[in-house]
Amino acid sequence: MKKIFTIFTLILVFCAATVFSAFSQEHEDKVIMLSGKLEKKFSYGAPNYGETPEQDAKEYYYVLVFDSDKTVDVDGENVMVKEIQLIFSSTLNTRIQNKKLKLKEGKNYVVKGKLFRAETGHHHTDYFMNVEECFLGKKTSGSLYDRVQKDN
Repeated sequence: MKKIFTIFTLILVFCAATVFSAFSQEHEDKVIMLSGKLEKKFSYGAPNYGETPEQDAKEYYYVLVFDSDKTVDVDGENVMVKEIQLIFSSTLNTRIQNKKLKLKEGKNYVVKGKLFRAETGHHHTDYFMNVEECFLGKKTSGSLYDRVQKDN
């Protein structure tokens, strides 16, 4: 009887781990597209994050600003956001640094990537996106892009 109970317990644990893993991966791997106006902002960084502005570093970052609050899914929870900080993939960041990708502040962009909750002092909005692709243009409800052009 004890042997049957042990086998049953092992099977139950294995099934639960498989279901949990699939659920977690579903949310971790969720890539979405958002559109909005690109803005560059700054915030004070180390050592005192704004308490001593003359000594603190200025951290510049990009945000995607929406015309109105937008509902997005972050870790399976629907949240309302007005703007999201953009953190570009290493590939896009290299293109930006080498001026092969020129970001135009005040223009509409479509970004594709994964959303996450802010975790550190370097995250300046409640949620941020790890951006995998970035397009100049607007996303429309009827089609994927409205005159979207890949920015070279």
